[in-house]
Parts: sequence; C-alpha cells; structure tokens
Amino acid sequence: MTQRTLIKDLAASIDGPVSVSGWVEVVRDQKKVQFVVLRDESGAVQLVNPRGEESTSVSDTISGLSQGSFLTATGDLKHDERVKLGGVEIKLEALNVASLAIAETPIADDSGVDKRMDWRFLDLRVPRNALIFKIQTTFEHALRTWWIDRDFIELHTPKLMASASESRAELDRFCDAMIAIRGEIDAVGAGRWPLAESPLRGAPHTAQSLPVDEWSEPYSRELAAYPLATLRGAKYWPPVRRIDNAHGDRNLMCTCPPPATYET
Repeated sequence: MTQRTLIKDLAASIDGPVSVSGWVEVVRDQKKVQFVVLRDESGAVQLVNPRGEESTSVSDTISGLSQGSFLTATGDLKHDERVKLGGVEIKLEALNVASLAIAETPIADDSGVDKRMDWRFLDLRVPRNALIFKIQTTFEHALRTWWIDRDFIELHTPKLMASASESRAELDRFCDAMIAIRGEIDAVGAGRWPLAESPLRGAPHTAQSLPVDEWSEPYSRELAAYPLATLRGAKYWPPVRRIDNAHGDRNLMCTCPPPATYET
C-alpha cells in the first residue's frame, strides 16, 4: 500500500504512484474527463480521471461526490507546468471515500458570522479563513522560542474548563450586553434618569408590558424592547418581569396544605 503523501510535498516528489487524502473542494464532472480538486491541511491538488465509453467504479464514485467529502486517492503523479494548481496532477486509479458529506453544506460564502462560528470546523477549511490562525501560530511560536532560548519557564494557570462552552458569537453577545449595562449605569450617574426608574431596575420587559396607552418610564419603549440593536433580529421575550429572589430567600412561605388536610 502506498504511503500517504502531503499535498505540499508532491511538487518535490518524482512521477509515479502516490496516495493523498483530503476533503473534496471542487468536482467538475465532464463528459470525457472528470476533475476533482482535493485539499488537505497543506494545500490542494487536481485529480484527473479520463472517462471511457463505459462507466467505472472510479467515475461513478466521482459523480456521487459532494463538497466536503473526505477520501483517499491513489494514482500516478505527473508534473505538468500547464496545470495551474501547483504544476502537478494525479491520474486516478482508485478512490476510497471515508466520509460522504451531505449535498448541501450548512454554511456558504454569504453566511453570517453567527452561523459560521457554529460551524467553525468547516469554515476553517477555507484557506483565507484559516490563514489568521497560521499567522497567529507562527507569531506565538516565535515568542515562545525567544523565551525558551533565554531559560524562561512557561506556566499554565488553572482553567475552569478545558474546552470552550460557548461559541465566539455567543461570547460576543455577552460582551455587548455587559457594555450596554455599563452604559446604563453611566447614564444613571450622569443624571439622565433616577436609579429607581432606570432600565436597570425596569428590566426585563415582557412583550405585554410595552404596547400600553401611556408609557410612564423616563426611557423610551425602544430602549426597553431592544437595549441592543442586534436584538431586533433575534429577541427572546421573557414571560414574566423581575422577581425579587432575594426577598423570597429571606421570607420563606410554605405553600403546603395545612396539617388538618392530612387528618383522616
């Protein structure tokens, strides 16, 4: 069995048998020849399969491929300066599809940031999106090498959890909310409205509390409904207004039936 070769190493390899693995980026299923652009963590290469009059297992497999499918391709490496993608291509002999992706990917080029963050592992397969992390890795490696060469010790502080519990988009929304609350605090300090009648004390506002004939709060209904502009597209309306949990903790009240109820 031919050992796997990284795509970045194909240019320096001699023509002959080769095996590569990666994700399908582009499929061009033409009448006389089929092309597949395969990408791994190091680069991309073009796979070529000339079609005969009768279909083969390789041609049928290519016809059924979808973007994002992971496969291993075996064939003959050929250097050709006419090939725009690295000057090399592989004439296919066999394909082994390890994982066939769904036909419609969950994200597209025009997807919003929130959706891209939820599918980050797919988003980072795009070279331009992964480039920032390659630059970051190079920069951090240079810093770490400088410190280690000068006998510094690297310390890892304790962490609350080993992995992220929320997406980057969720953390961004949290930060925006904290900044907005800080702005409301500053408005109270500047005398824009008294603390007892501020959005800090009035929140949360239910959907039923807003469409009233007379709005008596010193702040606008718009601020009450949408303290952040981003909430206009995705707003969770709380079913009830503020509950004084501290009062309930200090003033326990039993809601159980009286003991006489249990007498027989």
